[in-house]
Amino acid sequence: MKLNGKVIVVTGAGSGMGRELTWQLVQKGARVAMVDIHEQGMQETASLADEPNVTPYVANISNRNEVEAVPAQIIKK
Repeated sequence: MKLNGKVIVVTGAGSGMGRELTWQLVQKGARVAMVDIHEQGMQETASLADEPNVTPYVANISNRNEVEAVPAQIIKK
């Protein structure tokens, strides 16, 4: 799969598997929209990844309204 220049959304990007997935995707040329409830964790992930290719979006995935608002934010950016 060619990922160069694609925008991929990763939930839970502030730690654990989400952080690792974000890092792997950036290494393959993807731009990552990081979604997590913990802004500080996403900042740490951004510092480990190629920061210009990641954008954090704070959202609680158990809150439907917050989740539904994320796509419009990503498209706008």
